[in-house]
Amino acid sequence: MLAYGPTGRLEVWFANSAATIHVSPKCKYFSSYQKYDKQCDIKAFGNNTDKGAGEGDIDADIDCRGKTTRIQITQVMHVPEAKGQIHSLKVLPQNVFHILADHICITKKKKDLC
Repeated sequence: MLAYGPTGRLEVWFANSAATIHVSPKCKYFSSYQKYDKQCDIKAFGNNTDKGAGEGDIDADIDCRGKTTRIQITQVMHVPEAKGQIHSLKVLPQNVFHILADHICITKKKKDLC
């Protein structure tokens, strides 16, 4: 599920306009996964850093207007110490995702899903 705001649930994605990568703390959420040979440092909020352990794709369910649609989020970094899942608005494919004033519009084959 893609959502805004705190929910306390790790399966919820938080849209972030400052993030430069998608992040997930749970390895089990990945539908495809490649572990890094060596963990890499990534810059987090402030002067903090976290360790990326690998990356892959995650299949996510989008709930909108009573309808659930499955999408694939690609190139997600696995960061075990992350406090939640982050969806980077900077790397969204612009032909599929459109950021509007109060929500993100997801389109598929010229048909709006939200």
